[in-house]
Amino acid sequence: MQKKEHKNTEISERISKLIEALGIKPNAFALALGYNRSQTIYDIVKGKSAPSFDFFNKLAMSEYSEILNMDWVLTGRGEILLSKTPEKPYKENVGKFVGENVGFPKLRKSHTNPEYPTGEESFEKNVADVVVDKVFKLRTDRLIDRQQIPIYDMEAVAGLVPLFADQYSQSIVEVMETTLIPKCDGGLRIVGDSMYPLLKSGDIVFYKQVHDIMHSIIWGEMYLISFDIDGDEYVSVKYLQKSDIPDHIVLVSYNEHHKPMEIHINRIRALAFIKASLRLNSLK
Repeated sequence: MQKKEHKNTEISERISKLIEALGIKPNAFALALGYNRSQTIYDIVKGKSAPSFDFFNKLAMSEYSEILNMDWVLTGRGEILLSKTPEKPYKENVGKFVGENVGFPKLRKSHTNPEYPTGEESFEKNVADVVVDKVFKLRTDRLIDRQQIPIYDMEAVAGLVPLFADQYSQSIVEVMETTLIPKCDGGLRIVGDSMYPLLKSGDIVFYKQVHDIMHSIIWGEMYLISFDIDGDEYVSVKYLQKSDIPDHIVLVSYNEHHKPMEIHINRIRALAFIKASLRLNSLK
């Protein structure tokens, strides 16, 4: 029995490493394999259940089949990926996931958002209107071949802490596939005008979570920050500057009508580096 559990742990670890190597999150991986719910993938990754024949069949027939090493998935032998990019365009699930033109960033329309076009209308018809507005790139960043980024609505998210803990895997508004920006953990549709006109309400920011808050802040850069005031959580996009007061930071807005705010670093609940922003100039 212990031997079987050990094998399940090994395969779960390999599936987790595969998802990481592909540069996506478990919910996007589940969508690419054709699962309606991502819980199946989360259960496999966490070792709660072993992958079934159906899982391996979906994986072998997926858009990743041309680059992943199935021998490694099954046995751990060799490298995770056969190559960085496939020799020909993906054919199986890509049509229903990101549209026909693989080279463009696409948004998958959510059926729960009435703002977006319905029926035959889609973002693919007006790809020129979907523009990665700004990329905030570090010298150490590199573009990856393909990544699928889940996008959430800030008004539907009860704070960054549960979002970063993947408690909102079922509340994705859209999924965007792109090769234009560095690796991200997700995207968030923002509200408010503190960064206007650089960012405006409705724009999407793409973020990478900061795990070591005390030692990983790059002063002067833009961050998605969650902080505590009298027991209430506030989420905002700000520039972070070093304070003259020890263990304090200054939150600075781009909008001159918003004054800088000084807080103790221990009041930060969650932090993410802003990698890029996207603005939809037209929905039709």
